[in-house]
Amino acid sequence: MSDAPQRRGANRRAQTLVEFAIVLPMLVMVLFSIIEMSYTLFQALTVQYATRVGARQGAVGKSDPQVRSTILGLCSNFGIQGTDIVFVVTNSLGEVQPPVNGQSPRPPGGRIRVTTTHKIKFLTFMSSVMAPSGTLQIRPFTQLLIE
Repeated sequence: MSDAPQRRGANRRAQTLVEFAIVLPMLVMVLFSIIEMSYTLFQALTVQYATRVGARQGAVGKSDPQVRSTILGLCSNFGIQGTDIVFVVTNSLGEVQPPVNGQSPRPPGGRIRVTTTHKIKFLTFMSSVMAPSGTLQIRPFTQLLIE
């Protein structure tokens, strides 16, 4: 009779260990998913912010190379590499202004649209459910009135 309480305690410990072994992988997956989504959101917001700052500089008269270096500099400050940048400048009638000598003209009353393209590489294999290629491409843009 004295063995029954000891056996019951051992069974409870074994049950706890089995439950922990079942729940632990799910908790780890949730934890890594939160980390992965946070990192993805951080990169997307950083590239979007850099695009907005670059468009603002272009709207007040900075040259294309200055705008490009500002965007790339902001991205690289946060460890983000491989960002592609496209400028589209329109006049007040909405007609696209082609670059002259590598510089987009800035007609007052026109609009500048800066589009960046960035491929986000995932940290873990679990994100392959969302993007089988292992990357997610984002394309934030900002369009501002030229002053």
